[in-house]
Amino acid sequence: GGGPSVPLTSAPSMSIQPSPVPTISAQPSDMPTNLPSDSPSSDPTASPSAAPTSVRFQDVTTALVASGVTSEDALNTENSVQSQARNWVTFDDVRMVDPAANAAQLVQRYVLAVFHFSSVVLSAVDGVVPLSPWLSGEEECNWEGVNCNGDGNISQFILDTKNLQGSIPPELLLLPNLTGLNLQNNAFSAMATALPGESFSAIELLYLGDNKIFHEFPNDVILRMPNLRELRVESNIFSGGLSADLPNACPNIEVFVVSHNRINGDLPPTFGSFSKLQRFEIDNNFLVNELPSEIGLLPLIQHFDVSNNKLAKLLPSEIGQWPNANGLLKFGQNSFTGALPTELGNIGSAVSINLDRNRFSSTIPSELGQLMKALQYLYLHDNDLTGTVPDEIGNLTNLNVLFIQQNSLTGTIAAGGPICALESLTTFWSDCSGGDIVCECCSECL
Repeated sequence: GGGPSVPLTSAPSMSIQPSPVPTISAQPSDMPTNLPSDSPSSDPTASPSAAPTSVRFQDVTTALVASGVTSEDALNTENSVQSQARNWVTFDDVRMVDPAANAAQLVQRYVLAVFHFSSVVLSAVDGVVPLSPWLSGEEECNWEGVNCNGDGNISQFILDTKNLQGSIPPELLLLPNLTGLNLQNNAFSAMATALPGESFSAIELLYLGDNKIFHEFPNDVILRMPNLRELRVESNIFSGGLSADLPNACPNIEVFVVSHNRINGDLPPTFGSFSKLQRFEIDNNFLVNELPSEIGLLPLIQHFDVSNNKLAKLLPSEIGQWPNANGLLKFGQNSFTGALPTELGNIGSAVSINLDRNRFSSTIPSELGQLMKALQYLYLHDNDLTGTVPDEIGNLTNLNVLFIQQNSLTGTIAAGGPICALESLTTFWSDCSGGDIVCECCSECL
């Protein structure tokens, strides 16, 4: 599906800095901060004093359950956030939305109230007042962080960088027209289990990164998002494995960022069937065993990062089949062994290739010189590479950084040779201080 009319935030640009690993974070919006801890004041005469057995109470309950956004059990659980939200829309909301005439608006205000009662403001940030005008008589489309389409239906929910903690309720995802949810850069610690049997078919963008969510990786939730295009849940405490069914259930994914979590197990071979995937980041997790050769089937991949996992065995030569790779390709800090694939030279326009801190034990393939004008950063350090450094590296006319130290390389890199002639090469490290390699133009000898 097409993207929503209002972006969730400015899309973070791809870093091409050599190291450390580039972090991905949405830029904070310019909205004020924090959810209110109190309901706004209103004329007390506007709130009916009816007992919970009133007709309105029953009508509201019936409308909410019929909408599929909640269950009667949740509503009837004493002091649950659902019960509190139901009481607010029933008795305290000065709009007194008619459940028969305007059930859609009633549901929207109920869902926002559930979020309000599920979330806690940690503290004021920079002296900014709490979110306004939440839980007021204002149209909910005017509440901070809430974007609606032309029909008055909530289409995006953007409360990144608001210093919020608590639990993310599943009711948000059940809003039928919600295409984007951005709660990045808060302190949420829990993610409530999704309501059973529901599909979140409208969701295209799900940003939950940079929180403290301690949860199994939410396969069950994501599998119900057939139109999902961007998933960002980096820098949390998600654990467990990735479902092999994700590519089939979510065929439109373009961005899959799950870095800095506790995801373990194998990378499913089915991930090679993500036909629209452009950016894949699963660095700083606990993936094991080999990288499946099927990843070479990703036709649109641009940026690929599996660094700092526990991957082993051979680096699949099929990565040479990535014609559109034009970003960072990061395989460092694993336990890959054997030869560096000569097919690396077939990767179209990669800006940076990180193969450092593994156990590669071959020579440096001369085919790397085929990367010509695109490659700016090449990290081969801390391996078991042998032989001489091929002169073809001198074909990389935009190379800025070359790290080949902590290997067993030999030979002389001469001042008059093609590598030393690279005007762009400003950072060049090797073992020329005590190893078997002589380098007459290295910026650092170890």
